[in-house]
Amino acid sequence: PEEEEEEAEELEEPEVEEAPPKVALDAEEKKVVFANFPVKDLAQVVYSSSFTKFSCPDKEEGFDDIKYEWSKGDKAEAYMKKYILDRKLSLRIEELQPGQWAQKQLKAWHTSVNTWHAKVAEYKNMLITKEQAKRAKEAKKAKEAREKAAKEAKAAKEVEEKAKKQAEKKEGDEEKKEEEEKKEEEEKKEEEPEEEEEEAEELEEPEVEEAPPKVALDAEEKK
Repeated sequence: PEEEEEEAEELEEPEVEEAPPKVALDAEEKKVVFANFPVKDLAQVVYSSSFTKFSCPDKEEGFDDIKYEWSKGDKAEAYMKKYILDRKLSLRIEELQPGQWAQKQLKAWHTSVNTWHAKVAEYKNMLITKEQAKRAKEAKKAKEAREKAAKEAKAAKEVEEKAKKQAEKKEGDEEKKEEEEKKEEEEKKEEEPEEEEEEAEELEEPEVEEAPPKVALDAEEKK
């Protein structure tokens, strides 16, 4: 029953014909005279080699009558000329061959480019040489500083060793001198008791009275 009701409602609704939408062109589209299609009439190679030969029809070519849909006469020819010039600036021309002037200018351009490359290489080499000289100078300066520091350290060490030797020598001389003084004192102490003993012995010895000499008569005197 529900399906029958829906079918009945659909039959009862009258069909309203909608008016087709109107197409309106904007200002840019109105300026376009010829349509631009994605698929071209000519291949790109054929077109680029033949568009310079395009021209407007002329009665001298045998036409009885020429009708223009948009621009008339001179305007059409001016449009065609502008069209060809614009394509010359934007399209690749397959059959174009450089003339002597272009070859001369190209040769001059290559010469200038080679000169510029040579100058750039020379400048880079100068920077490299300058950097190498700077590094060599810094290395030499660092080496001289190390040698100077080593020399100063060696001189300081020699002075220290010399001072140490002098101090040791002085200490040895002082010890030697002390030993000699000590030895002299000991010898002196040994000599003093001997002198005292000699003096004591001299004091202790008694004085011995010598007997008077006897007078003896010889034989003659006895007679």
